[in-house]
This record gives sequence, structure tokens and C-alpha cells, in this order.
Amino acid sequence: MALAVKSTMNNDHLKTLDAILKEPLSDVRMKLHQHMQGFTPAYKEMVKQKDPAKAQAISDQIQQAADQHFNEGHFNAYMDGLRKFAQDDLGGQNLAAFDREVAKAREAIETGDTTFDPNPSVRVNQLVWAVTLSYLTVNPKAQEKWADKNKALDVTDTKVWNKVLESDTLEDELLDHAFHLSEEITNKDTKLRWGAPGSWFYNNREEPAINLDLIESLTLGLEHTRAAAYHEMGHNKLTVKLPQSMLDILGKLEAQDEKVEKGHKLTEDEYVERQKLAAEMQARHKIFNVCEDNTVNQYAVRQSVSLDYSVSINYTNVL
Repeated sequence: MALAVKSTMNNDHLKTLDAILKEPLSDVRMKLHQHMQGFTPAYKEMVKQKDPAKAQAISDQIQQAADQHFNEGHFNAYMDGLRKFAQDDLGGQNLAAFDREVAKAREAIETGDTTFDPNPSVRVNQLVWAVTLSYLTVNPKAQEKWADKNKALDVTDTKVWNKVLESDTLEDELLDHAFHLSEEITNKDTKLRWGAPGSWFYNNREEPAINLDLIESLTLGLEHTRAAAYHEMGHNKLTVKLPQSMLDILGKLEAQDEKVEKGHKLTEDEYVERQKLAAEMQARHKIFNVCEDNTVNQYAVRQSVSLDYSVSINYTNVL
């Protein structure tokens, strides 16, 4: 998503790098996002494995890394920092509610379940659950004390993950997006889903589905990642096909591929042509991506009502 998106609201002062970095929760959001970047590639490789032994081996490697880089001490440090924010932001008047939410999170880590439902309705609580789900993603040994019904190698199959999904806040958020989607797009079969760790935000026309990364949504704040959701809906509605010039290049490359599959060996001239076509395709694709992203960003901004999504687009790009 591109920066410097314009809107009719006069909030340009909120879009500067300094303003974004001075936001009270920006530090912890950036830290958690970067924290998970080192783990999610291995996690995604683990869940792709069809061999249980190989999946378990990758899980063990993730745990070894987490023992050093995302252990209980790191979790406690996040909670301490968030508590200070809750105290400063709310003047201490609702600190007990924050402490109750952290107690739920600790119970989730200890037992794989919560007595009381998660409540990610405010931004600090969203971060509590972002940290908790991140911790459980990279610390599979936390499940050793859990009842079997709560366990799963893939964190998205655990009871904790699904209890967070079933919270009123996230169900309402997805319902609002689904309503907008049903009104705006042409492919009515498109599904909306909360995505797995490291999945990010994307539109897949083949499924068809729009994926909203759950942990990133909670990390960056639902008030900001709504813009990312509208951005992907913009792709779904407005990105119809590649320009003809790019389709022509793809056709030439595919024709060469068919010849090679039949045993043809590319001549020197054909190889040079292929390299030129690939380079041109790459250059055209870069231009297309910029134009496409600017178009769907403007689509997202036009959905702004009480919130200025041009601010949110810049915010999520910076963090």
C-alpha cells in the first residue's frame, strides 16, 4: 500500500512519520510486529508439512528460538508496558478491567482456555491478545499442561485462538466487512476470513477470499487495519485483469515454456529474448502495482466516515 494518500479530511498533520512514531502504542506495535517477523516463516513452513514428524521437528526448532527470543520474560515485559499505557491513557480509572484481561490471557497460556471470554474491544486489549496469540504461536511447549481437547500443533486450531475469534468484537468486525463486501463487489462467493500468523492481508480471486491477518489486525489496531480490509476489497472490486501488454508478454513466455516441456532446447537468440521479456514484465509489473495500489487506496479512503482511512493507510505502512 502506498503512502501519502489524500483524503478530504484535514488530518495531514497525523500522517507524518514523526506523528505516527509518537503515537503512544507505536513502539509496542512495531516491536511485536518485528518480533514475529523472525518466527512466521518457520511457522508457515511447519503448517505446510504433510509429514507429522517433519512438522514436529520444525515446531521444536521454533520453540528453541522462542526460548531465547520470545519467552515468558518477554511476555511479561509486554504486559508491563501495556499496563503502564492503560494507566496513563485511562487515568487509572479502568486499570482493573485491563488487569482482568491480562488474567484471562495468562489463564489461556496456562490452560489453553479462558473462564471468561476475551474482550479485544479497546486497543490496549487488542494488543494483550496479539501478544498472547503470538506467544502461543512460537511456544508450543505451553500446551504441555493443557487438556488434549485444547491442544493443536497449528495455533489456529487451538481453543484459545478460536475463543478470540468468537469474541463479540471480532465477530462484529467481520460482519461489518461482510456487509460492505456484499454491497460492493461483483463476485458474491468471496469469503472473508481471519488469517493465520504471518498470512498478512490479501485478496485471492481464485478461492475467492479476502484474508485479514488476525495477529497483525490486533497488533496494529482494528481502527487502522479496517483500511487494509477496504484496500483488499478494492482489489477484489477494481482489479479485473492485467493490461493487454502484460498479457501479450505472458503469452510469449508460456509459448516458450510449452516448447521446452516438449523437449525443445532454447537457442541463444530465444534465451536472450526470454530474458528481455522477463525484464520487461518485471518493470511493467512494478508500474502496474503502484498504479493499482494507489487506486485501491483511494477506494479505501472513500469509505472513511468517522475515521480517516488515509491516516490508517500511512500508519500501517510505517509500522
